[in-house]
Amino acid sequence: MKHLAVLSAALAALIGSARAQDARTFSPYAYAPTVGTTPAQVAPANPLRKKIIFFNPNASAKVAICLPTTRGGGAQIACAIGGSGSVTLLPYGSFELDAGAVGNGAMTMGSAWNGVADTPSSALTVIEME
Repeated sequence: MKHLAVLSAALAALIGSARAQDARTFSPYAYAPTVGTTPAQVAPANPLRKKIIFFNPNASAKVAICLPTTRGGGAQIACAIGGSGSVTLLPYGSFELDAGAVGNGAMTMGSAWNGVADTPSSALTVIEME
C-alpha cells in the first residue's frame, strides 16, 4: 500500500509538471506599442513564434502592419495604409497569422513586424504565441 501511495504522488507530480510546462509553452506574449505616422517596429523578431495576432483598438485610426523586408532581394517594404506589402487594419479590426497547430511541428515565423498609422499616437495590440 505504501508503494502505491509513493507511486501515486510521483505520478501526480509528473502530471502537474507537464501541465505547468504546457502552460508556460503556450502562454501568449503581448505587446502594446504606440504607432505613429512614421513606420516603426511593433513586434520584435522571435524565431520561436508560431502565431501572431494584431488588433487595432482605435475607434477611428487605421493601422497598417508589414514585414520589414521582401523575401527575394531583401528590399525594405514601405509600410503604408493601403500600401503594397502592408495589411491595413480598420478600426477594431484584427489580423491573425498562424503557422499551424502549436506544439505539433508547426513552422515558425520569426520575422520582426513594422507598423504605421494614419493618426499620430495610435494604439496597437500584438499577441504572439510560441
